[in-house]
Order: sequence, then C-alpha cells, then structure tokens
Amino acid sequence: MKRTFAPLMLLLIFTVSCILATNDPNELPDIILSKDVFEQIWVYNNDESNIQNVLVDKRNERVVVVTNEGKWSILTRNNGIVLCESQNSPSPNILGANQKIIVKIQDNAIVMANEGGNDIFVYDPKSCNELAEIHLDDLSRVYNYTIDLAGEKIVVLRYYGMSAFDLLSGDLVWEIRDYSIASQRTSGYLKAFGNYLFVQGEGEIRSIDPETGINFFTINSPTDGIYFRGEYLGAGDILLVKGASINNIQDQFIVGLDAKSGKILYKTSIDEHLKLYPIKIVNGRKLLYGYSPASKVGARAFCALYEIEKGEVHLLWQNEEICGNGIFLGEWLVARPYPAPSTDLNSSSTFSMLDVLSGEALVEQQFNMTGVTGLYSDDEYLYFFRGHQVVAYKIKK
Repeated sequence: MKRTFAPLMLLLIFTVSCILATNDPNELPDIILSKDVFEQIWVYNNDESNIQNVLVDKRNERVVVVTNEGKWSILTRNNGIVLCESQNSPSPNILGANQKIIVKIQDNAIVMANEGGNDIFVYDPKSCNELAEIHLDDLSRVYNYTIDLAGEKIVVLRYYGMSAFDLLSGDLVWEIRDYSIASQRTSGYLKAFGNYLFVQGEGEIRSIDPETGINFFTINSPTDGIYFRGEYLGAGDILLVKGASINNIQDQFIVGLDAKSGKILYKTSIDEHLKLYPIKIVNGRKLLYGYSPASKVGARAFCALYEIEKGEVHLLWQNEEICGNGIFLGEWLVARPYPAPSTDLNSSSTFSMLDVLSGEALVEQQFNMTGVTGLYSDDEYLYFFRGHQVVAYKIKK
C-alpha cells in the first residue's frame, strides 16, 4: 500500500527513529572513529536481511539498496528516507534469495537480473513497480560484464551475438547475429560510453552505434604491436584501454583509440603491476588512479595518478607510502591501505585523505571496519554497508 506523508511528519518520524536508534543497546558501533573530518548524514536499517549492494543515482538524488533476499529499497540520497520498496511490486521475490544481483540505473528505470540467470527485470524508480520483463533463451546467461544500458536501450551479449531491447517496454530493437561476438561472453565484456558501445574479447575490439547496432569499427588484437588486455578505462571520442607489447608482455600501456575509427592515437607506458580504475572527472580534469600491490612477484607497492589532457596521458604524482584502493570523494582521494584491513572484531583501519591533484596526504582518518562488507562513494558522500545497515557520511565543511 502506498502511503503519503506531509514533509514535516516525515522529518519528525525520521528524527524520532534516529533518536530511538541511538538509544538502542544493540546498536552497531560507529564506523568513523574520529569526528574531525566526517559527519554522519543518515542510517538505514533493513529489518529482514543483510545488505548486498548499494548504488547511487546522484543526478536523481536516489540510493538503491539491495539485500541478500533479493529485495530492494530506493532511498532519498540526502536523508535516507525510503521512497519505495520491492514488496510493493507485483513480483517482490522474483530475483530470488542469496544470489548476486546485477543492478543498472537509468533516469527513468532500474534494471536488475540474477548473476548467471537468463531473465532481466525493469522497474520504475518512483514506485518500484515492474515495467517490463525480458526472458532470454536458456543458453544466454546474464553477467555484469555482458549487460549494460545505452540511452533508452538494454544491450546484452547472447550466445549467438548481441541484442538491444527498449528500456521501458522490453521490446527487441535490434540484434546482431555473429558468433565471433558470442565467443566474447567468456573472454571479454560489453561497456556503453555515451554514443558508443564497446565489445572487447581476446581477439578484437568493436565499436558499435547503440541506436542502430551498426559497427563503427573492428580492430584486431594485436594491432601495431599492441595486445589489448580487456580493460576499459573510459571513453568519449577517445576510447582508453589497457594494452601490452606483443614482444614483451611486461611492457604495458594506456592506449587511446579513436572511438569511431579505431585508430591508435597514443600510448603511455605504465608499470606492469598497476591496477587502474576508470576515469574520474575532478574540476573538469580527467584523472586515472591506479595502485600496485606488493603481493605479486617483482611488484613494488605504490599509488599513482595520471591526467588525460590534449590527447596525452601524463603522470601527476606517485606515492610509495600509501598504497591500496583509492576512493574519490570530491577533491579528496580516500586511500585504503594494502592489504585490505582485517574484518576481525574490534578491528580498525587508518585511511589517508589525499589531495587529489597533488597526492599530498593531509589527514589520517580512523575507520572501524568491523563487519563492513562494502564501501561506496558518489564523490560527495561515503556509504558503508554492514549487516542490515547502510551508513552515509560526508566531509565536514
């Protein structure tokens, strides 16, 4: 049943619930152990199941919370108030319990599927009601790397090629029957960037028009002495991928390809052990963050930040003291140490708060990581999830 509250009543209920939670003797301990940098914005508790994943639609001020029971809730981003829940849907349990759930977010729809399943479900983000169902054949299985959203289309790799469906109706729009694409379901992946779809496997990269399914280019690997490694780093008019020399696999590069022609525009040498994250835009600047764990043979632990500018990739800074997963938070980089912190009871971990552009560590922040299974950033808020709970924080001004 849908309920409507006046804004003042909502605020009152939310405030009272927070006070009650604070007085609960079974309340989980604070995640932020020092209060000089962060402040808590809101806490969401699911009474039925542990949280599996949290995704943020910042443009529409929504947070999608998915549980291990295959249910989900949509919250307001600024205060964590529940907008709608999947039990209001005609098919609340269709995703099944204890399965990994794939979630893709668009302005007017949320797309979900069971990892390894062959059914895709589309929901209205305002009501959580189902909009469409897409049933694939038994041989076409959905994985996070075989499905993406391109504008108003859901694009899926199939056992025989690729299909595009209308986002809201689920109707088939176009299809490519090509088994060379199909073979990439196990060796490559699909990614949508703006006006382009990229399909990459062991043997080739394709750039496809998501509106029509027409092929812009196919580039074989290796090309010009470069073997493409299957990692998309970002795209606009230039597609960034990771590559390696065919003569020496240890010689690795960031490679820029023209998104329409496939022509190699530039390549920049990088450390062979460097794990790179997709492009982030900070104050209009395109940045690539990467780290190298010391756990691999011959590897040294370090972090690095690159900038893509005027068709070139250059190193902004490198840090050999703070190494690990980097989480962008506005003009900060929250650097998690490597190896990952322990999740033993009473464990805590020190994260370094770096100035993004200089790499200078300005603040150290203590986090209680007990039971924390996920950490997400939307560049303004940090979201921790553990057990039945999601906690949102922001940096104090």
